[in-house]
Amino acid sequence: TLADRLVVLNAGRIEQMGTPIELYEKPATTFVATFIGSPSMNLLNHGTATANGSSGWSVMESTALPQGAATLGIRPEDITLASEAPTDAAFTGTVQVDAVELVGAESYVHGSFADGTTIVFRVHGRSQLRIGETLKIAAQAKDFHLFDSAGKRI
Repeated sequence: TLADRLVVLNAGRIEQMGTPIELYEKPATTFVATFIGSPSMNLLNHGTATANGSSGWSVMESTALPQGAATLGIRPEDITLASEAPTDAAFTGTVQVDAVELVGAESYVHGSFADGTTIVFRVHGRSQLRIGETLKIAAQAKDFHLFDSAGKRI
């Protein structure tokens, strides 16, 4: 960006002001989270992450999420294939590959969980993944962005 500070507006209301990196790393709302960054931050309804994982994704029980957390946000670059994930991954899921976008030195994989929720994540290099393939993905708790039911950052 060319600016030192940005103001993100939504329907004429100020959602957040700050430096570009502040808005990217600490979005104040789900609107800012999806507006800043490309591809957009993945927003997952925390209520669908059932204990039995029927949604296709779950947060490890050992990861204490704050009271009132309704939406879990994870940026595409913070999700890895489970085979490449650190052993302390707090988020795991099984996705079916819907599309693969080759964008030069990396690829964006678009997938969906068993409950139909979609997700995008980045893989390095030109991906050889195929549409319809099933993959296990993971993310660390340090990369979580948590929002309440009104879409405000917790």
